[in-house]
Amino acid sequence: MYKISFLQSHPIQYHSPLYDKLEQNRLVDLKVYYCTNYGLSQNGIRFHPEFGELPNWDVDLVAGHTHEILENQAFKKGMFNGFFGLMNLSIYGKLKKDKPDVLVINGWNYFTMVWAVFCCKLLKIKIYVRGDNSIEGDKRLARWKRKVKHFLYGIFLFPLYTKIGYVGTKNKTFFQSYGIKEAQLLHLPHAIDNTKFEHYYREHKNNKLEIRHKLDIPNKFNVLFIGRLHPEKRIFDLIEAVGRISDRVHLTIVGDGKLYDEVRLACETYPPNTFKMVGFKNQGALLDYYITGDLMVLPSELETWGLVINEAMNFNLPIILSNTVGCVEDLCMQENGYIYNMGDINDLTSKIDFLAKNPKIAKRMGIVSGEIIKDYSYEYIIENLIQSLK
Repeated sequence: MYKISFLQSHPIQYHSPLYDKLEQNRLVDLKVYYCTNYGLSQNGIRFHPEFGELPNWDVDLVAGHTHEILENQAFKKGMFNGFFGLMNLSIYGKLKKDKPDVLVINGWNYFTMVWAVFCCKLLKIKIYVRGDNSIEGDKRLARWKRKVKHFLYGIFLFPLYTKIGYVGTKNKTFFQSYGIKEAQLLHLPHAIDNTKFEHYYREHKNNKLEIRHKLDIPNKFNVLFIGRLHPEKRIFDLIEAVGRISDRVHLTIVGDGKLYDEVRLACETYPPNTFKMVGFKNQGALLDYYITGDLMVLPSELETWGLVINEAMNFNLPIILSNTVGCVEDLCMQENGYIYNMGDINDLTSKIDFLAKNPKIAKRMGIVSGEIIKDYSYEYIIENLIQSLK
């Protein structure tokens, strides 16, 4: 049996099902350390600096796995207060007592994550890190900032890890740009609970028209955008593209953010029944919106991965991604989607219009999406993790 521990800032809806599956694995003795209980408040509300008050996630994020929430000794506590917002000094004592074979650290953007590296070195515990930084982010940095990052990460931090888990091709390229060799890299892809999403799709795919009627979505080719309404998402590119072909295409926008009012005003300049904004939706309510979709588009200029694409592919949706989306080289193949140069609204419009005019092709591409995403699973992550420890 392998004693595997994880260190994470807070419970995350995409990670908890992975930990639940690891808990059930007979080869694994699991424990997850959380630096804060953000998202677990008793009043059911969590605060986000951009969105304000949000409901907690509608699934239990911690009941299915062994975990411990560490005391945060930061002067200005909170994961939205920068690098020193999480200072969980007690992780040393916890690791000394529990003696895991490996500690898997999610990221390095808080003091605790770096402190834990030195704790593991002192205690002779293997250290894995899992990050999802895309090479696209570094391309946008000033030259001097890239040099500082390469000095701090490439020379000091990254060599300390036993293994570095990468989530996809752009993330792997990011690590390699810091001099990380293949032997230190481990493929731990971004994944979701495929079983849950695929099961819901199989159960409800024949009720598409009924669900559209319930959600007041017109009977047109329905494009989905799901995500924060933030400048880096480039939602206005998609609004303009759909607006040009509004006679046959509809866009459903699921999400909230600081651009909400601007997005609403932009949508109001087009004919009725072209756009529908529904705000933030918790995971349970989100499933029906996937059922209504004919196509998923992510036009972002900077997206470390894009887990909504994993979700959409479980609903057999074709995808269109900008070339700067983190998962574009891994999930968007010629058989299931299209790639366009970020910001090229003419090309984006053309690709959406082609699929709207050829629904049978769109459906075939969606079926391929459902096959591709099966390889991006929690089971694959667990298998690679265990194999690396043998």
